[in-house]
Amino acid sequence: MAEDASRDAVDFTTAQNDVATLRSELQGGVAVETAFTSIDGQTFEFITSLDVPVPLGGFVVIATNDGRRYLGQVTDRGADRRRGARVMIDVPRIEIGSARVAQAEIRLEQRFVAGSGTLLARVTDGGLSDTRPDDVFDRASMTIADVALVEQYMEASGGGAAGLDVGWSPFAGPEVRTTVRSSGLSRHTFLCGQSGSGKTFSLGVVLERMLLDTSLPMIIIDPNSDFVKLGALRSKQGFDKTLAAPTTDDNYAELERRYTAATKGLRVLRPGDAEQPLQIRFSELTPHEQAAVLKLDPLRDRDEFSAYWRIAEGLGDGHYTLGAVRRAALDTLDENARQIGLRLDNLGVAGWDVWAEGETSALGDHLSDEWRALILDVGGLGSPAQQSVVAMSLLGRLWRRREERRPVLVVIDEAHNVCPAEPTNDLQEMATDHVVRIAGEGRKFGIYLLLSTQRPQKLHPNVLSQCDNLILMRMNSLTDIAHLSETFSFVPPRLLEQSTGFSLGRALLAGKISPTPTLTKFEGRLSLEGGGDVPSTWAKERQE
Repeated sequence: MAEDASRDAVDFTTAQNDVATLRSELQGGVAVETAFTSIDGQTFEFITSLDVPVPLGGFVVIATNDGRRYLGQVTDRGADRRRGARVMIDVPRIEIGSARVAQAEIRLEQRFVAGSGTLLARVTDGGLSDTRPDDVFDRASMTIADVALVEQYMEASGGGAAGLDVGWSPFAGPEVRTTVRSSGLSRHTFLCGQSGSGKTFSLGVVLERMLLDTSLPMIIIDPNSDFVKLGALRSKQGFDKTLAAPTTDDNYAELERRYTAATKGLRVLRPGDAEQPLQIRFSELTPHEQAAVLKLDPLRDRDEFSAYWRIAEGLGDGHYTLGAVRRAALDTLDENARQIGLRLDNLGVAGWDVWAEGETSALGDHLSDEWRALILDVGGLGSPAQQSVVAMSLLGRLWRRREERRPVLVVIDEAHNVCPAEPTNDLQEMATDHVVRIAGEGRKFGIYLLLSTQRPQKLHPNVLSQCDNLILMRMNSLTDIAHLSETFSFVPPRLLEQSTGFSLGRALLAGKISPTPTLTKFEGRLSLEGGGDVPSTWAKERQE
């Protein structure tokens, strides 16, 4: 009996193996016909076998049976399967005890890749033309788009604006460049990436190309001193380290000449700097801004608020300081006025480094001059409150001067500290109000925002919702990606989801800065980086 049971088990295992082999052979014969279809002339759907490369975010040429050709971009792609026919086979070898199994059923399935995309243009002998609603087709074939064709489309879509060379295409390699359309920066831009994604490096590349290839003035709020060396060019060896392939001596010499000329009007304002200090005149703040510094509420503290303004008006129209306010408050017999002096002492705001004394230059003086770029090194200030004062003063002044219609790009790094979703104090709330106002109405006056942060949900929603451009780097949080998908609904969700696997420096460009959502690998930082992470030499193996 034991021998019979052993024989039956062997026969049963052998039969299982035969069935599995047969299933594999039959499955291999279930072919998937590649088919691309469009019913509206604007989008397409496709189905193809698993071994056909269809790159997500990549460009393809779709050829119809009647000879038409279209340039398209794949925006969604995924593996799928569907159940097919049932196949019955004889299995006479299976015997278990007195039972005999004569047949087995094999259920075949069809495995394939399915997805969709956007039709970008019609390809003709004369070049590219717009698609029309009657550009419909069924069961067209597909090939990967030629690099020259994609470049032709990108150039034709630029509208004559300067294309800022920021890196290369992950699909085609370093020889195929990707660009940011400079005219697109006339809309507000949001740059997002978690720590370690290459966000600071990439923002620096964008700013350098803006200096090189446009004439748009820039003001950069720099909380970590990352861009204070924006005017200091790297050596050729240092520049080559930021590239996928080294540049030539002649190319570097030309870049050096152009960049030196482009950064002549660049000013870095630093706390304590003897020549270009980062300072604010307290008297140049608006009444509400001054009240925010003193934590005075016009209603809750109405007696003190009124007393304060009597003091301020008594100091005249000159550049009065908080020190002068304190002295005037303590010299009066008015009890409410004396409370102002005590408030100043208790808050300690009169001793902040950010206040300009005497005739020293202040931020307002620089804003009235001609310059190419202003870098505000707020990271060197003594407290977050002083950083908020600088942001509040700058943004408020730009808004009050909006009728001058002087175009300017305002870059706010670590923007969640300037305009957070939930401001924690009066200074932050007033700075946030200025950013919200500029985000909503600033573009028509030529005030454009470029906001950079690690977490989109930490930014005020009324600011984020006004951004028309997205530069997305690696993001691990699915909650953040879902939030971005809701805000930037024009970007295909599957492309956003790719960001979880982005390597260092890789990004998705979308919005007015790119004619179609484009993947890029940032490279080519020209200037030295001012900040940087603390080196992790402590992680090396400890030596006795």
